[in-house]
Amino acid sequence: TVKFGFDVQDATVHVNGTKIALTVNKELALPVGTHAVTVTHPQYHNFVKFVEVGYGRTTDVQVTMKQYPIVEHSIQGKAGTTDTIIYDDPPMWRRPYVAVPVIIGLAVAAGFAAAWYAREFPDYDNCRKVGGEGC
Repeated sequence: TVKFGFDVQDATVHVNGTKIALTVNKELALPVGTHAVTVTHPQYHNFVKFVEVGYGRTTDVQVTMKQYPIVEHSIQGKAGTTDTIIYDDPPMWRRPYVAVPVIIGLAVAAGFAAAWYAREFPDYDNCRKVGGEGC
């Protein structure tokens, strides 16, 4: 016989991987030999121990379990929120209806400037022109 001493209420006992129901006195009759005892509880770390059961005697097992630092039921949330959402408009220069035409205008102006500067080749490049003067 194995007699358990618990420091936790509503713990589940597994012997050799099988869930076991204890008597009112927290005792369990097991065959002689070594048995793997696991005690579990959702709020505590598991207790695991190999218990040697002898013939004709009662083995006492003191189960001391360490509680998890954060327990699921102790976290409370508030219903609803007090946050307010404020939408700020971006500055004028970052608005699409202002920025896109400005960018297109700058691109067109850069194209005209490039064409203006490229309208005549430099003098040293005249030898490459068709009908240009000799180099």
